[in-house]
Amino acid sequence: MQIFETLKKDHKKVLDLLEKLEHSSQRASKTRHENYLILKKELLEHMHGEENTFYKFLLENEDLKELLYEAYEEHRTVRLALPDLEAKEVTDEQWKPILSVIGEMVKHHINEEEKELFKEAKSFINHEDDERLVSEFEESKKEAGITV
Repeated sequence: MQIFETLKKDHKKVLDLLEKLEHSSQRASKTRHENYLILKKELLEHMHGEENTFYKFLLENEDLKELLYEAYEEHRTVRLALPDLEAKEVTDEQWKPILSVIGEMVKHHINEEEKELFKEAKSFINHEDDERLVSEFEESKKEAGITV
């Protein structure tokens, strides 16, 4: 199904950016800052799109509500943690540990989503819904208007 591939593609982008940032040094401050801004934009747009389309659609199914509410909460936690990271200079010795915690949350969320939620959701999405969800997801990401 296309919606799952679209979401996984976004997940891969975020994971790749996290990997780059986790292996960056304080000396590469300009690159670190640029990659962080890209990560933030990708995360916020993805979460906005996912919540307003994919999750919203799946909430109609009672069996998925607990998984979805947990996913919403994980998104909320990441949103709350990002300002802590931004409050530090990318050269600050605390910056990388904060990034690491955010990275762990994001990786946990992606793993749980792809292994549990996607598996359960497949039986509730038909071909028509799939195409519509992809379109709405991409549009919602654009509408998020995230600027960095």
